[in-house]
Amino acid sequence: MHPVRVTVNVTEGFYHLVTAPACQISVLPSATVDLVCQYHDAEVTSHPPCVSHSMRWQAVVSDAVRNISHSTKYGEWTAAWGLQSGHHVSLLRIRALTMDDLAMYRCEIRCMDAAGATRHARRAVDLCFRQPHSKYHMCSKQTADNKCSGVYNNGVCDPECDNERHLYDGGDCARAPPCDQEAYCATRFSDGVCDKLCNSARCLWDGGDCNTGRRRFANDTVVLTLARTEVTSTLNTKEMARSFSALFNTVVHVLPEGGRGRRRGKLRKGEQVPVEKDEKLYLKLDNTNCKNRCLRSADSAAKYLSMALTHGWKPGLPITTVTALEPITANTCPLENNTLLHISLEAVNGTNSHVTALPRGGHSSIGCTETWLIVVVLTSCLLLCVTLVGIVILLCRMCRPDSGNRKPKLNPHHDWTHAQKNGVQGTHV
Repeated sequence: MHPVRVTVNVTEGFYHLVTAPACQISVLPSATVDLVCQYHDAEVTSHPPCVSHSMRWQAVVSDAVRNISHSTKYGEWTAAWGLQSGHHVSLLRIRALTMDDLAMYRCEIRCMDAAGATRHARRAVDLCFRQPHSKYHMCSKQTADNKCSGVYNNGVCDPECDNERHLYDGGDCARAPPCDQEAYCATRFSDGVCDKLCNSARCLWDGGDCNTGRRRFANDTVVLTLARTEVTSTLNTKEMARSFSALFNTVVHVLPEGGRGRRRGKLRKGEQVPVEKDEKLYLKLDNTNCKNRCLRSADSAAKYLSMALTHGWKPGLPITTVTALEPITANTCPLENNTLLHISLEAVNGTNSHVTALPRGGHSSIGCTETWLIVVVLTSCLLLCVTLVGIVILLCRMCRPDSGNRKPKLNPHHDWTHAQKNGVQGTHV
């Protein structure tokens, strides 16, 4: 394979520094982002000292973890040495972002001692899509590090997992009995008319039709993206809402992208609305009647749904991504300019890459050199401008006649009248 060497303009490039615990970055679709992971030996080295180090990038989606390798989608470069002794750096470039790229990106650092024992450290970032002209973004939710994911919805109640953080053990500790009027209530779910016979927990509170007071919704919104490879011609919003309500054990409202299918805040009875491929569905949890084991945020609901899909729950729709639409928080990753590294990224039709990091003592020599160069150029331009202005002023003064030798302007009529008064005769020719 041919090595790949890339040159990045250090005065224009930026990267996001991944941290521990995980931080967030919000970008627009189709963007390209650079993530940098760095650490020092002291963070993972203790006695006995490590004799080898390695760094690798991983993408975490729901409870699935996959290693990242260099490709047309990803560029991965690891520095041969750091900016100073014991300092290690790795860069991950993600190109042309799509909904499928929303995930947690994790940098795993491994250190091995002479006896073969390994120690680990991690840095991570949640990659989110920013909504234009909004303070909200869509973020995927991961459950891979959830210690209860292995016993989720296995039919056995695990009390230590029966909390919102661990998704209530997938419902193992509180199974709602089936609705005794299932056929009748299914046709009257969320039709805008209160049916007392269906207004119970086991019958999903008639889709909220009997609530007359103030509603109590979970924070934020769950967003589902449908598969690109399949086209769902129509969607029965009422049936979907009831299916999701049974999963979450609370009332769920379903709204297709663009607002189709909602009138005065209610879903219409038996409603069929068109849904295009790659379209989004919005889920809002109405916890007005929920008394316990309630999912109080879209973050928890998205994780719960992701786990259910992973464990075989069938929604009847080709869902590709589950995200939460939530406010952008202050937990954003540091944005740095790449004067930290001298990165070579010049593609030569190969798949390998080469990155070199220049040693430094606290400040980048590249950044200082370029700063002085800019100062010198600006100063030279200023001096040149001042010189040109001085030359123009001097030339203007040289072109003007001397004011002491200037002759008075003649007025023919005035001179002829003055001559007649003094008896001067004119000469006729």
